[in-house]
Amino acid sequence: MIKKKKLKKKNKKLEIIKWSILSILVIILILKYIFYFKYSNYYYNIILTSSILLIIGIFLSTQTGKFFINLAKESIHEIKSITWPNLKETFNITLTVIIVTILLSLILWGLDNISVILISFITSIRL
Repeated sequence: MIKKKKLKKKNKKLEIIKWSILSILVIILILKYIFYFKYSNYYYNIILTSSILLIIGIFLSTQTGKFFINLAKESIHEIKSITWPNLKETFNITLTVIIVTILLSLILWGLDNISVILISFITSIRL
């Protein structure tokens, strides 16, 4: 029991250290970009790329990063289990949507015209 508490406390401290390092690296990269954006050269690009990869690596080692990795794996698994409709089904569904849209548009147009005629009759406005 005591070992678990010590392990949790140690893990929490490690998470705080990781997030602190991430914050410092991101701030340094932003400041470096702001002040030295004119001096873009080969070495700067290598340092920038390696710093971004380091930030991503540290982020993925945190609890939040592990959560995102797990979420991505589950999403990929769910996407693979989708059964996509074939061309004929897609065509039939699209045709149905177009026909229903046209019919509802005509119905709403008719109701609008009827309501305009009734309102103009009630208020005695001639159109």
